[in-house]
Amino acid sequence: MAIKKIILITIIFNFSHILCSQTKNIVLERKDNGIRFIENRKTGKHIIKDKNNRIIFENLWGLEDLGNGYQAINSKNELIYFTIKKDTVELKSNVDEVKRFYMVCGTVPSYKVSIKDTLNHFEIILKTDNTWLNQENTISTITTISKDDADDCFFINFEKEFSYENYPSINHILNIPYENPDSVIFKKNNLYGIFKKTKAIYSEISIVKLLTKVKKENLYSYYEINKTPKYKELGEFIGAFARFELVNGKKGYLTGNGYEYIDEQ
Repeated sequence: MAIKKIILITIIFNFSHILCSQTKNIVLERKDNGIRFIENRKTGKHIIKDKNNRIIFENLWGLEDLGNGYQAINSKNELIYFTIKKDTVELKSNVDEVKRFYMVCGTVPSYKVSIKDTLNHFEIILKTDNTWLNQENTISTITTISKDDADDCFFINFEKEFSYENYPSINHILNIPYENPDSVIFKKNNLYGIFKKTKAIYSEISIVKLLTKVKKENLYSYYEINKTPKYKELGEFIGAFARFELVNGKKGYLTGNGYEYIDEQ
């Protein structure tokens, strides 16, 4: 009998230890200035508690640290923004209050690209202004596009000229590249493409906050995320998320890596 009791106690202890280990593996916790972030790794949802263990937020999805604060999706399928200072959570009204701004410092050249329309092709010309560097200015032809391949072409501002400096290369929040400032959008048979990147297969191309948005068969996508459009409606990115609606009517938020947070009912 004593041996059976020992075996039973051992089984109960081991089972409890397994449950405890599983709970620890499911729940991930960290702190920011005394505020507790508790993530259920199975559901992906977060609970935010203060130093007195009181719940400030719960059922948050897609919690993202934007550098100067946080962004998340709440249980009402709304984007919220907040900062943490001295053990206090402060709600903010928009993404600009919580995201870090990246700037290029120092003296840099100025650039101007232009399109020269010739008899048989479009000539893409780059002028570099090195005045601030005390160097000579330069002009060069960076590429040519045959009129057999394009009926018309223009730059990302949809003009024949585009000037820029300190142009950012990547969206640090989404971790995807911006459209190149020298990119040429071309038109062929009433369809659009980006030269050397994609053929003219889209009914529409637009540049939204320097990201390339494409349309085909009345569906949309951001080219660097989904090259084949799939959304009936697709908004611009606000911080880490863009609002979308699928063909089946489901709505949600898209992230830079293509993950979709579908609205909860």
